[in-house]
Amino acid sequence: MSKRSVTKYVPLRRVLGGKPLELHASIARLSVLYEDLYLELTEAAPPDVKQARRSYFIRRSFATLREFGECLVRLDGGADFRRVLWRQFDGTERGQWNAAIAWFGEHAQQIQNVRNDFGGHFSYDAALYAVQHLDEVGDASLEMRRDGETAGPHLHFADALVQITFLRRKAELDEEAYATALFMLARTGYQQAVRCVHLVLAYYLAPRFGFLVKPPSERTS
Repeated sequence: MSKRSVTKYVPLRRVLGGKPLELHASIARLSVLYEDLYLELTEAAPPDVKQARRSYFIRRSFATLREFGECLVRLDGGADFRRVLWRQFDGTERGQWNAAIAWFGEHAQQIQNVRNDFGGHFSYDAALYAVQHLDEVGDASLEMRRDGETAGPHLHFADALVQITFLRRKAELDEEAYATALFMLARTGYQQAVRCVHLVLAYYLAPRFGFLVKPPSERTS
């Protein structure tokens, strides 16, 4: 069976404009973070991707996961969410939503630790740790490119500095195993995010874009 895609265009003000303002702000944030997380993990997934590129997108995904969890908790605690969306969920969907809230709560500290190491780009503390553990890497390199009258550097050694901090919490795992473990944790977080976003999509966003969504009693999955 061939896949089919349908795209509908409506004024964004009709979707997220006006009241309830706090609900709309949370849904807007959730939407951006969801798309960011999808992009980051898609770019990190291919087995042939360069390690430096893979680690960059894994690092960025933890910053996004932290914000997504924060956004989800805020949305869940809002009166407008309870009034507009929660009451429409069936028992299974409420269970899925609560499981996602619980997952982000359970892993909040681990996500925060990884994010603090390098998820918010590269903090002073991360840099300090790196320069105190330089014996963990070999030679470093700096490339200078010249094109006519202009020249530009490529700081290859920056990758080594990131890798030192990247492996800070790896314990007994080797580099590849640790990177895989972080990727799997981020992917599990993404799967939790998907369930929540799909519920918001089904009961709020999709109808506002003109898509007909079946009620729970008529769904097959």
